Amino acid sequence: MQSHTMYELVDKQVEKLNSQGLIIHDYDDLKNDLRIYGYSNLIKSYRDPYMHFDGTTKRYRNGITYEQICSLYLMDKSLRTCIMAAMLDLEEYIKTQLAEVLLCSFGEKQEDYLQFKNFRDRSKPYTPDRFTLEGVLNSLTEASLSGKNPIKYYREKYGNVPPWILLKGVYFGTTINLINSLKPKERDMFASSFYPPEDEFIQSLSRAQLQSLMMDTLYIANAYRNCAAHGGRIYDFDTSNRFHDRSLFTKIPNPHIRGFNLFLFLLCHLQYREPYKSIMNTLNYELNFHLEKYSEDATYLSQYLGVEILLKTDLDHPKSKPK
Repeated sequence: MQSHTMYELVDKQVEKLNSQGLIIHDYDDLKNDLRIYGYSNLIKSYRDPYMHFDGTTKRYRNGITYEQICSLYLMDKSLRTCIMAAMLDLEEYIKTQLAEVLLCSFGEKQEDYLQFKNFRDRSKPYTPDRFTLEGVLNSLTEASLSGKNPIKYYREKYGNVPPWILLKGVYFGTTINLINSLKPKERDMFASSFYPPEDEFIQSLSRAQLQSLMMDTLYIANAYRNCAAHGGRIYDFDTSNRFHDRSLFTKIPNPHIRGFNLFLFLLCHLQYREPYKSIMNTLNYELNFHLEKYSEDATYLSQYLGVEILLKTDLDHPKSKPK
């Protein structure tokens, strides 16, 4: 009975798409995709650039096919998968660098490097408890009691969980909040491993600007990680995080930078560039695949992705680069 209801629902969804003027070449493929991915994920989330208002009714523009919407969905899905992998890679690098800072300043003993006095509580009134310094340190202490390896192994064998092991068991957001709580000396140490000294843009920043940029980068990276992890639409995702130091806007070529463009800009200036390279390679490949069939999407995608798109008429294959 439940299966029959699902088939009926899919039939109604197809009827709706027909009534809105969407061209459907293969009804069996469409119905199968709707059952696998869901109408909301596949259609509602990716139809907007292909629709217009016809009086009071929303209809698809002339010539728009289901295959075009599906291609955009698959492009974004591949980009989402890549971003998730890239952010996990970045997270691992960040935790390694933070562990090195804690080790150098406070040693490898848990009772030493987790002392409250080692950090600054930057929380403000009405800050949720888990975001305060006390909350962050409590989360780390709880992680040290984990029954999972390698934390459990180190705790039981050595009676101590060193920072490079403990950080494996905490959320990326907790790691970022701990970095935000570092005192100036440790913040400088972390920033020196986070950014390449030869980068001209980085060299142009004051110490305060650099540290503000560092925290903005971490929070924006985490926002994209969470968006990808929860199956969100990536190509036009725009986190609410911006430059907290407004003077940074005077340092960059595009003061209106935002969304995916801002995300790429921040990643391309990091010391560890593998996440940026991975995302750009996937972006180029997926754009190439989609735009070879639907070149009219170039302007729209360029606007949201913040990349300059060179079509096949310009080169042998479409390519992109950050604006």
